Amino acid sequence: MINTKKKYKIKDIFKDHWHLFLNYMYATNKTVRYAILHEVERILSCQSSSGYSLYGCVHCNILKYVPFTCKSRFCNSCGALYSANRAKSIKSKLYKCNHRHVIFTIPDELRIYFLNDRKLLNILFTASSETLLSWFAEQQKAKQFLPGIVCVLHIFGRDLKWNPHMHWLVTEGAFSKNLEWTTFSYIPFEMLRKRWQFILLQYLSEKINTPDFKTLKNKLYKNYPKGFYVNAVKKPIMFKGVVDYIVRYIGRPIMAQSRILDYNQTHVTFWYQPHDSTQKVVETVTVFNFISRLIRHIPECHFKMLRYFGFYHSASRLYSKLNRSVRRTTSKPSHWRQNIQQYFSYDPLLCSNCNNIMELLYVKRPKTSFGKNLIYYHFHDG
Repeated sequence: MINTKKKYKIKDIFKDHWHLFLNYMYATNKTVRYAILHEVERILSCQSSSGYSLYGCVHCNILKYVPFTCKSRFCNSCGALYSANRAKSIKSKLYKCNHRHVIFTIPDELRIYFLNDRKLLNILFTASSETLLSWFAEQQKAKQFLPGIVCVLHIFGRDLKWNPHMHWLVTEGAFSKNLEWTTFSYIPFEMLRKRWQFILLQYLSEKINTPDFKTLKNKLYKNYPKGFYVNAVKKPIMFKGVVDYIVRYIGRPIMAQSRILDYNQTHVTFWYQPHDSTQKVVETVTVFNFISRLIRHIPECHFKMLRYFGFYHSASRLYSKLNRSVRRTTSKPSHWRQNIQQYFSYDPLLCSNCNNIMELLYVKRPKTSFGKNLIYYHFHDG
């Protein structure tokens, strides 16, 4: 019987089984990437062994203990805050115009290559940006039109399977080399499918020069005569609603904990809703299978899942000109106190006895490092 009222935390599942899972991987000669070890260790220490700040009221001698968070995108609580702060930062850089949400996908046959060699994920950014920027460049070549693009890589689907695809936020217009704005309300995304297919396969061919891939490449051209799927939301995104849209797709945790229906120490039951159906699918898997599905989506250390192209890119010839001509607002990450005040409408540092603001008394930093904690797990990247 599934207890639908009980709330289950992904962190608790990892606490119960992570070291058992590592022993299983070691015993079966399977590899665990360094990035996985690093991120999981961070979430396990979140708000526990990662240090703390101590605040106190100098009038009433009341103390408040505030544990440090891990700041990991893989952490469900910290990932949500990361997403909100990143959305504010992005909005401060956006030009005030309508944007269009575009999704670039790849066929199932190619996914395994990106799973086995994660360096190939950079090609998805390069190929997708070249696909759209080349089309804008062809419109009145003398004006050298350049749009603004925010690009996010997603590597998971709703069912937690490996599914790399690109989410784009594209301006419905472009600047010429003389900073003249031209609106492009229609972009032929169906036509761009064949261009996306050609450019992506050309880049992959340069990296994967094997007879098997050459055979697959010819097969893909035959099986996908209209190109790889490119989907664009028909209704443009108004600028005032762009932040909500960004929060939805940037830095969000791999899986919302509200989707976990049951956890009984051996199996995890969760639900997901496929894109092509309105019915929810319920799936029960072993704990090790559940952990494996989650950790495969942890990116490499310092790998940027979000990138800018067009006149949003800092190296663009128009970027500095626009910054001088368009006044932009700066955005800084919110302090934890500000977040609580905003979302829960109370001041966490307000003394409950005398209503004075508590002062910072002491900061405790963790002494142990990640490498020392995991020295007995000798895994190779993979």
